[in-house]
Amino acid sequence: MLLRRAFLQSIQNRSVHFGAYDAFRLVIDHTKPSVELKSLLRAVDVNQNGIIEPYEVATNLEGFSVELENLVLSMLATVEPSINNMSFPDFLILLCQRRFEEWDGVAINPIRVLFKDYDKDESDTIDKAELLYWLQNHGKMITEDQAKIMLRQIDSDQDGVVTYHDFVALLAARVLTLIMNKPI
Repeated sequence: MLLRRAFLQSIQNRSVHFGAYDAFRLVIDHTKPSVELKSLLRAVDVNQNGIIEPYEVATNLEGFSVELENLVLSMLATVEPSINNMSFPDFLILLCQRRFEEWDGVAINPIRVLFKDYDKDESDTIDKAELLYWLQNHGKMITEDQAKIMLRQIDSDQDGVVTYHDFVALLAARVLTLIMNKPI
């Protein structure tokens, strides 16, 4: 509840694109999807493909990393990622959920810890080599080309690296998609 209040206060006086403040407020205030919430989340889904993409979150909410981080943290316990057909964002959400259960609320939050697991050179970015290394060490045998494609999908400004904002946007996009597609 404290995270939810802090999140709302931090974005209350900012102007956000496409009514995102209203969508975030509804997401945080409702554990079950409503028609109004689904409508607002569909507006976030710019290309209307039923999936809120990381770039749709990242590009429209540049400078709102803390708010996105708080949104993901506050919603971790309410979403159930797909286990049968697990995507990379679903895998990250499961890892965050596991770390969230152990989090005391004071130490570095589970999203930041997970990001730091990838960022081996401590540059505050994740490059293709770090992404490839981490995935291969966790049982995902992907090629360099697949890692490059994956990086391009996550990297909102296409500078060749994943920033913390990009990483949080990936998680927020998946959380919002799960909520948008949850039955009412």
